[in-house]
Amino acid sequence: MKGRRIGALGALACALVGQPAQAEWFEGGSLHKADGHTWVKASEKNRLATASDFAVIVIGQDKVTRELDSFEDFRPYAGEMKACIDGMYNSAEERRPVMRAKSTASIAALCASGVEGLWRRNGH
Repeated sequence: MKGRRIGALGALACALVGQPAQAEWFEGGSLHKADGHTWVKASEKNRLATASDFAVIVIGQDKVTRELDSFEDFRPYAGEMKACIDGMYNSAEERRPVMRAKSTASIAALCASGVEGLWRRNGH
């Protein structure tokens, strides 16, 4: 990705060229404004694609495009964001109703430090 401009990974690509027949792992995320009830029922692919968009926002598009060579190099950061959001929405049973009422964007904000930490630990 060095030298290439990308949007919040798949969102911009899909908007510019339309949905490809075989979507990439980072394309097609549609859970940005969802709540936890919708998130936990969504497909694994949709959750990962949405998490990739949040992770790009946390790290910064310029850093991602400058420091990584491919979209695949970004997958661990999207995975970290997805795992954190999944964990928050599947927290202890007594907290689930409260957590699942929160927006995915607000949960992603709580998960930002984990993604930033992974970025730094990997030498970026």
